[in-house]
Amino acid sequence: MKRHVSLIVIVFLGLFIGSSVFALTIDEAMFNLGVKIYDSGDYRESAKQFGSLIARYPETRYYNHAIYYLAMSHYNMDNYNEALRYYTILNRRANNETEKRWAVFGMAQSYKRIGNMLQAARYFESFALNFKDSPVASSALFFAAECYELAGNQSRALELYRKLVLEYPNSRYLQEALAKTAEKTPSKNNYTKPDDIHQWKPNLGNSSNSASKVDSANKIATPTNSGIISKTEPVLVVKTNFIIMTNRVFLTQSVEHLQFKEITNKLVLTNQKFITQRVELAEDPKKKEIEKQATINRQTEEEIVRMRALLEMQARLLEIKQQAIRQKEELMKEEEKENK
Repeated sequence: MKRHVSLIVIVFLGLFIGSSVFALTIDEAMFNLGVKIYDSGDYRESAKQFGSLIARYPETRYYNHAIYYLAMSHYNMDNYNEALRYYTILNRRANNETEKRWAVFGMAQSYKRIGNMLQAARYFESFALNFKDSPVASSALFFAAECYELAGNQSRALELYRKLVLEYPNSRYLQEALAKTAEKTPSKNNYTKPDDIHQWKPNLGNSSNSASKVDSANKIATPTNSGIISKTEPVLVVKTNFIIMTNRVFLTQSVEHLQFKEITNKLVLTNQKFITQRVELAEDPKKKEIEKQATINRQTEEEIVRMRALLEMQARLLEIKQQAIRQKEELMKEEEKENK
């Protein structure tokens, strides 16, 4: 009878503890622990943790996320071939668009690090075309152009640089893309199609050079002096000089605007530097930063300890349950013998 009561108490205790206090499953606890270890920067240990998780629980619902963290852990350890292997697995197993994005972008980065620029360019371009709403779509497009350029495909690189300039005017890589486009676009004085207008560069030399062109049809030369327009000049010449003067005024105003903007920015930077120096005199920022980082590290370590304790207790709970089941089976066998 006592054995009966003790068995019932053990079973109910195990069920109560398992259902209320330790609601996490072991695979979930292992995954959460792995994330904490990854966030702490210990990528070698996090790779072991996630590798152990997918080996022990191949059917876990955290499998794809564990593969992703496993790939990132190897990437951060410069094991790019291993990272590529796990990103490829994730790309094949992806269940939704988010996981697909992780896989494609990760594969592109890994190929780039390995040195396979052509494959990297293809995956970066695929990402930019298929996930245009992603916050890193413009970055992927720039990286694709950059990798095509390094792979020797200059024409495709130029196309993607232009595409970035036209479709992502607020991209962080806009200035670099503009510079690359200008560098790779040949200078033209005449243009024959709409796109060529962006390549044409006007002659902004002195007035005598700009105004001394000959009309081959009428055999009339514009005057070489820049300041005076003769009354006997044809209307076409007067209009041409007026346009040139208007353009000069516009350019002068633009330069003055840029100079004023530059001076304004210098004043803003000077004020910011002054404020920063005053703040640094008032308090030591390094000390606060060190204290903040120490607090974060301490909290992370405490969380890891708690997660490890949770895993150990869950393992112990399983042992208790198994022991209770065995005792119950033995008790049932003894009762059958007594009944016989």
